[in-house]
Amino acid sequence: MALFLTPDLEPDKEPLSDQALYLKLARYCAYQERAPAEVLRKMYQLEVKDHERQQVMLRKLEADNYLCAQRFAQAYATGKLRQNRWGQRKIAAGLAAKGVERDQISAQVQGLSADDVNRALLTLLTRRDETAYAKLPTHERRTKLMRLGISRGFEPDAVRLVVANLLSAKPTDSQD
Repeated sequence: MALFLTPDLEPDKEPLSDQALYLKLARYCAYQERAPAEVLRKMYQLEVKDHERQQVMLRKLEADNYLCAQRFAQAYATGKLRQNRWGQRKIAAGLAAKGVERDQISAQVQGLSADDVNRALLTLLTRRDETAYAKLPTHERRTKLMRLGISRGFEPDAVRLVVANLLSAKPTDSQD
């Protein structure tokens, strides 16, 4: 009879030494910016359940500049704005889900350039309007563009302005 081990029934593993744990976590943080909550989650996966040991590791990673909550929040906010074209609200929700503190979230969201936010919104809506919504009647285009902008976390007033400019700049044959 063959014995199959499941993750729950693995034989007792040797706990990682502090040095081995530190090296694993440093490599984890060096790969990309991480939030402290992500590093704690990784320690839990590595079966480090001692709270004091977790805190010591976090402080050591911060001291050696592998971990910085502010740097993570800034990289996350600018990356989501530029690459994914997320608005301020969705970025704030994403940072909150990553365990970033509320004051840090507001600082990063307020630190986003208004020009960059408007450019991202305009690019998002223009591309979608030119591809998927081009042949729709104006009222449907307006509704779909508004929903898209708001669902991506942009402020409704900004979305309304951009949609109005887009629709007035490009009249279609199927006006209402």
